Amino acid sequence: MRAVATKRTVAFLIIGACVSFANAWSQETKDTQPLPGVVRAQALYQEGMQLLKEGKTKEAESKFSSVVLDYKFAKEWAGRSAFELGRLREAQEKSSDAIFDYKMVVTLGFADENGEPLRTGGWRYACLCAYYGQTTELAEDWLAKNPTTDPKWIDEVKANLAYRSGRRAFDKSDFDAAIREFSQSRKLLPNSTLACESGFWLGYTYQRLNRDAEMVKSYRDLIHECPDHSRVPSALGYLIGYAVRAGDTKRAEEWIGLLRDKYSKSFEGRFIFLTLSDLRQKAGDLGGAEKALKEGLAFNQDNPDYTQQMWGRLGDFYRRNGRDQEALDAWQKSAENLKLRDAPGALLKIGDYWKEKEDYVRALTIFQDIVSRITLKAIPQRLYYRFSAQQGAGYCLRKLGRFNEAIELYQQALNDTRDDDEKVSAQLCLAETWFDMGEKVKAITAYKELLQKYPQANENVKGLVTERLKKLEG
Repeated sequence: MRAVATKRTVAFLIIGACVSFANAWSQETKDTQPLPGVVRAQALYQEGMQLLKEGKTKEAESKFSSVVLDYKFAKEWAGRSAFELGRLREAQEKSSDAIFDYKMVVTLGFADENGEPLRTGGWRYACLCAYYGQTTELAEDWLAKNPTTDPKWIDEVKANLAYRSGRRAFDKSDFDAAIREFSQSRKLLPNSTLACESGFWLGYTYQRLNRDAEMVKSYRDLIHECPDHSRVPSALGYLIGYAVRAGDTKRAEEWIGLLRDKYSKSFEGRFIFLTLSDLRQKAGDLGGAEKALKEGLAFNQDNPDYTQQMWGRLGDFYRRNGRDQEALDAWQKSAENLKLRDAPGALLKIGDYWKEKEDYVRALTIFQDIVSRITLKAIPQRLYYRFSAQQGAGYCLRKLGRFNEAIELYQQALNDTRDDDEKVSAQLCLAETWFDMGEKVKAITAYKELLQKYPQANENVKGLVTERLKKLEG
């Protein structure tokens, strides 16, 4: 019996040792083998890098984004992926997105034996923090902690800080300081996208100071040095405007030609036809002016908003030149889709036309249509059209002798509008209506309310109100 027990004991000891060994081996494996999620993160990162090599940046961006969003715990691969995303977005001129990618690199804090991607990611984060001015202290802190790094890296951070200082000085109207900072930014980082951006703002600062020769030079340098920069169409637009004001038709035509040839799809390129039309009209070439507007209309057919605006400007041209029916037709085309932001403005012009012709019934119908179709939840520009239509409708009602309806409309306008200037206008119309009706007490009350509630009213309004009160109370 004792022999059997001993055998059993030995067997149990052997089994226990095996189990212990198995548990130890399992724990060691857990400690040394990567987790499945880390393996997946690494695979996605490597797939993204391969896609980059193949030039498939969109697909690569998707892979890197997946790692950053779903595998932050895999710090190495999430950090490397965030860094690649930052590089991609900077190349796409989406640095406002890239700053968040580099922030993720810094937050994760992974660095290999060469210090990457934390080393370069931290530098790019410092540059963009300085550029956007969100936390320039971070950029200054980076400079303080990296005094011996690559001098070019230091210069780029300093150039971004100088650019941001220039923008802040410009916003405070400290134009001398702005010129100094923008010039310093260009000096620190020549032949760069930042130098182009600083060059544009340098020109714009000179423009604000009416230093025309320096403005022209800055903008021309930008066009020459940075022909593909997004600011070039704006610079050309300003140069064209300057040349037109100066009566330098030759240079205006030269810059217009460049804008149409190379930057036709920019905002300035799409609307340069308006400037061209004005130039033709000033030269007495009405046919050429009309042709330019029609060319602009044809060119912008791919954009409903721009097409709507071009129809409106064509209508304005016809009206100025006494071609009333063509003006009405063009405005009607401009107003066809009232969902477009400025379409109600074209309809307003038709109402104003009939008001000027003293066809108050027709004008009233148009004004009331505008008011009924624009809700108080609309954007400010459309609310302006709504208020203008209320004012126009009120005027027509007064002319038609429908004073009570006019009073109701002006009171509604007062309640609707949030703009003080518009409130002054509605209050004055309300008082004037009471005045026209011979309601002396109500008119006096309305005029005095205007002076009390809206002391910021312009002097012409105050003068009229004072005159009316003298007459009513005299």
